[in-house]
Amino acid sequence: METTSSLSRLLLATIFLFSFTIVKAEEEAIFAIYCPDDVYVSCEDEIWDLSIYGDAYVQTYNGTASAGTPTETWALNNCDVGHIYRTWTVEDYQWNVHTCTQVIFVSSSGGFSESDINWPEDVELFGCDPDTDPHSFPPGQGFPTYAEPACSNIAVGYTDQVFHFSGTCDKIFRKWTVIDWCQSPYGSKESVQFTYLQKIKISDSSEPVYLCTQQIEVASHNCTNGEVIHPPLEVTPSECGGTYEITNNSPFAYYNGADLSGIYPIGTTNVQYTIKYGCGYKKYCNVHVVVNNAAAPVPYCLYEVVTTLMPVDEDGDGIPEDGMVGIWAKDLDLGSYSPCGFHVTPSFSPDSIVMNMHFTCAEVGINYVNIYYHDSQGNVSFCSVRIHIQNNGANIPDCQPVDPNAIEYGSISGRVSDVFDNEVEALSIECLNEFIDTEIITTVDTTITQVVIDSFYNAAGYLIYHMEEVVEITETHDTIYNEYRDLQSVITIADGTYMFDSVEMHNDYMISGPNLQMPANKLEVCDLEILRDHITGVQLITDPYLLLAADIDDNNRVDFDDFKHLLYLLTGTIDELPTDREVLLIPADLVLSDPLNQDLNQYIEYSDLDTSMYESNFIYIVKGNLCNESFGSTTQSEETMNILTSIADKLPVVFRTKLEKENPSIFSKPAEFAVYPNPFKNQFAFSINNPSNQVVTWVIYDTNGKQILNGNNYMERGFHTVEVELNDYPSGVYFYQMTAGQSESHGKVIKK
Repeated sequence: METTSSLSRLLLATIFLFSFTIVKAEEEAIFAIYCPDDVYVSCEDEIWDLSIYGDAYVQTYNGTASAGTPTETWALNNCDVGHIYRTWTVEDYQWNVHTCTQVIFVSSSGGFSESDINWPEDVELFGCDPDTDPHSFPPGQGFPTYAEPACSNIAVGYTDQVFHFSGTCDKIFRKWTVIDWCQSPYGSKESVQFTYLQKIKISDSSEPVYLCTQQIEVASHNCTNGEVIHPPLEVTPSECGGTYEITNNSPFAYYNGADLSGIYPIGTTNVQYTIKYGCGYKKYCNVHVVVNNAAAPVPYCLYEVVTTLMPVDEDGDGIPEDGMVGIWAKDLDLGSYSPCGFHVTPSFSPDSIVMNMHFTCAEVGINYVNIYYHDSQGNVSFCSVRIHIQNNGANIPDCQPVDPNAIEYGSISGRVSDVFDNEVEALSIECLNEFIDTEIITTVDTTITQVVIDSFYNAAGYLIYHMEEVVEITETHDTIYNEYRDLQSVITIADGTYMFDSVEMHNDYMISGPNLQMPANKLEVCDLEILRDHITGVQLITDPYLLLAADIDDNNRVDFDDFKHLLYLLTGTIDELPTDREVLLIPADLVLSDPLNQDLNQYIEYSDLDTSMYESNFIYIVKGNLCNESFGSTTQSEETMNILTSIADKLPVVFRTKLEKENPSIFSKPAEFAVYPNPFKNQFAFSINNPSNQVVTWVIYDTNGKQILNGNNYMERGFHTVEVELNDYPSGVYFYQMTAGQSESHGKVIKK
């Protein structure tokens, strides 16, 4: 029984094992994994998404299914070339592992070329030591640029070669090298590389500084050419310490550098210096080299000529008043010539051709005359002829030469006008001639002294002395100075002119106006108005003479103090202006470039007067006289104060306050009123000089006596303005009434 049971169990186990093996074999027969085919791609292809190259799947008895996500192994070098392995791993129902691998072969296309590179542009830098690092250059001039493709490994580098072309120009040849480590020429182990030469100029851009001589003149004495010796053109070294290259284009220069010296033909040669600076920059200096033919004519003339005067009867009375004889220069020539063969013309003048010369009784006697020989090139030489003028057969009465020691007289005259070109009458003008006469007195004293020069004893035993006289002469010079003063005075006439008609020539003279006094009735309120407008900037005084007149206190500026002084003078507060020069008399030809700050000569000087002077004109300037009127009074009047009321109101408040503090008397009592403008267009103004703090009222009436406007204002002591507008009222006549305390004013205004 036990044996049977064991056999039964063995049989059952064998059957189970056999059945399991059959099932496993069947399962394995129906479970398989399938990979996509290997592929060949370029590194430029889309290898970032490998699923496009297929996926593995599993075949089972239930059909097909995805093998899942593969494991990727990238075996690419720096050029993105190599293999990519995609491995799928799955387990079957019996936990057996199944794998498959797809291989993707990645190769290089070698597509990077020089056309993909943007090489940097050439660069020009300026200065002494500019930065040449390509990082400091602007875009397009620094490094090569490129769009780096796949399958490439790009490297960029450069080397510099520096060349010094001149003291102000350097050039750098920058060799750029671009290497693609992923490309090699066929059959070579070297990588593909591209090169480019970039040129970088470094210029010292500071322009050369030099003094260019416009013209050089030399003389030729051989009728052909002349040697020019001239210092080289000097150019100041550049700011960077470099030197410049200098050349000249003269065909006659010894050298074509900075020195144009050489042998030049007669005439004008235009020479141009070229100064090169920086890299390719140039400056030029043009010089005219003029070689003048200085081979003057060879003069040869008579030594002496004797001739007689012919009588001249000017009034036909049979008695000659003078004599005359004419002599031609050619008649005195004995064959003068030019060594260069030029035409020669004799003349009595060194500057022009004067062919003949006349002699009169004034030249009776010996005269020495030069004969000048002019050639066609402008060269002149001369010889002297002695001409003896005689009064023989003509028998001309009183025919005598002029006394060379006779005193010669002339005149000095001019016109005096004011700043408005009005003549100034009855003004005293002086002409002063001061000179010092020097007299030297020489005194000679002679002293004789006996000096013993030897002694001996004679035969008789006496001592004998040998004496010699020594003469000493002493000379003493004493100088005596005698000062002479000649003063003439005249008065200007109605047209403002004056004349000194007998002044001795060849002396020194000073013309001036002494004791200039402020004229009466010369200043008016209009002068005050012009001065006010200037200091407030309304209308500036630009005439230099009027500026001098406006500077009343002579402090070299026109300001409020000048206005105050003129105001006080007009209102009688002061009797004279605070200056020692109330009137100026200055030469009309004196240039007034800065009238308030320059020295003013109030005189005209002539040194060694050798001709009459007819334009010795003066400008007469009265301090404060700014308008072209001459009327009124310097004392205070009602009219003056009314005008003062209107103009003072136009002054800045600070000026009015200062006036009130310094001189309260200009604020008169009772109150004063002024109306302006009248007639008016749309509005007018009341100007009030209020003597105390009080209420000021005003009323406007039409022609029917109807009150149309009124007002009242509390006003402090001082100048005030009240503006009245009549925009809505028709044109015509209106009446006003103003009251300030006990003061009252009324009148009419006209609207246009």
